[in-house]
Amino acid sequence: MSENTNPQGDSGAQDAPDGASNEPAGKTYTDEEISRLIGKARNEERRKASEKYSDYETLKAAAEEKKTAEDRLADLEKQYAQSQANSLRLRVAGDWNVPTKRGEDGEPSDADLFLTGTDEETLIAQAKRYSDLMEQRKTNQPYVSREGANPRPKPSSTQEFLSTLTGRGQ
Repeated sequence: MSENTNPQGDSGAQDAPDGASNEPAGKTYTDEEISRLIGKARNEERRKASEKYSDYETLKAAAEEKKTAEDRLADLEKQYAQSQANSLRLRVAGDWNVPTKRGEDGEPSDADLFLTGTDEETLIAQAKRYSDLMEQRKTNQPYVSREGANPRPKPSSTQEFLSTLTGRGQ
């Protein structure tokens, strides 16, 4: 016969004080206690997350500054490329006598309309073609026979009769 004894030599069959048994009893929680425990857990998770991401705002601000600096640099590079292209177009227009004066009411100049290339070779080819066409236009003016001469029309039979009758036709 073996007895269950604890290290103090007491038997395990003794009753616990206040009439409770040795088996773990399930505690029942009220809604208020459950809400409080859940709230504690949530607050702890929020605290951990805020510690983990505490420098998020500073990193975000630094990224925005870098982005705006990159955008400004890209804008400046774009403006520089445009000014270089305009300078090249105006130089080629001057070399080939392509008009750069704007038209009335702010209309684009011939250089703006016809010199659209992006590299020097293309611009020179366009300017040469424009110049050749203008030369052809000057030399090949439309021909109108007897332009400027206003010959008298032949008199009709009625006019001949009247001129002989009055004596003015001779």
